[in-house]
Amino acid sequence: MGTHFDSMSRGVVDSRDVIYFLSLTLAGLMGAELRLAKRGLK
Repeated sequence: MGTHFDSMSRGVVDSRDVIYFLSLTLAGLMGAELRLAKRGLK
């Protein structure tokens, strides 16, 4: 994760880094949705 963040913090936008962070965001959102669905809040 550090290498992806280091290049982005320097202002270098690489498609691999963008895909990495988007996939982390998507995984987090999916996990939250599953937890909410289990609790019956969806």
